Amino acid sequence: MSTMAVRLLRHQKNADWFYSNLDRLRVDFRFVNKYVAVDAERIVIADANLHQISNAVKRLMKEDASANPLVEYVSDKPCNMLL
Repeated sequence: MSTMAVRLLRHQKNADWFYSNLDRLRVDFRFVNKYVAVDAERIVIADANLHQISNAVKRLMKEDASANPLVEYVSDKPCNMLL
């Protein structure tokens, strides 16, 4: 499997983990109303400051070439989709 395919698969697993755990994260004071970076199907950093998350993700990717963290915002309110 190519390096890109491995990274895409890891990113998809991180996204799947995030969305399957979102309800739990919304009520956890450590993560609510913060950005979280998910890698290897776990939260590696959470912060209200997107700049801090960005810097941490850059460091992580330098340390681990296979890292492909997903960054999402955990709102205390569910999203509404407009159709």
